[in-house]
Amino acid sequence: RYRLRKVTDAVTGQVVWSPDNAEPRVYLAPVGTYVIDLLGMTGVTTENSHNLMCIDGGPMMGERVDVGKAAVRKTTNGLLVTDRGLFNRRDEARPTWHETLPEIMRKMGIERYLDWEPKEVHDVTSEIKRVKLYLKQCTGQASLPLVEPGQMVKEGQLIGKAVEGELPDFKRLSVNLHAPFSGEVKEVTEDYIIIERSQR
Repeated sequence: RYRLRKVTDAVTGQVVWSPDNAEPRVYLAPVGTYVIDLLGMTGVTTENSHNLMCIDGGPMMGERVDVGKAAVRKTTNGLLVTDRGLFNRRDEARPTWHETLPEIMRKMGIERYLDWEPKEVHDVTSEIKRVKLYLKQCTGQASLPLVEPGQMVKEGQLIGKAVEGELPDFKRLSVNLHAPFSGEVKEVTEDYIIIERSQR
């Protein structure tokens, strides 16, 4: 069974850890990094990614995402990647109002990760060659794309503009998006922007 992959906020991106055997590892990668690219760095075989399942978020309330297509969002606080069997157990063990996180993790067989703390961070930012930046990073509206396919962008450049909205109306809020590195815009849709890093 594949093990828990956890992502926590970092100053410039996301932290992803991979407990392979007795040596957990932590990775620092930009927002927009593909889940499957991160898994490849942890040593997980991704050729048959259709056999894997992923929860973006915690084991109790996380959302299922496609391992081959999903990318890290600004709101991502955890990635749980395993075979489909664990997800079936999660659905069967849906928490009730009186259950705690440790109890639901025990039902899923992942309680060994309750007290795990990262000790070292491996910055893989420079190894990420492509990103998929969702225009909708939160529960509000999608940002407005400011770039087009084929356009070259620089690191830190504003590529998606937040929609103006009244603060009390959270459904109208959105966030600015910036290019995590210099590169070429490969695709722009109503949902996301894909950028590939420039060859050096």
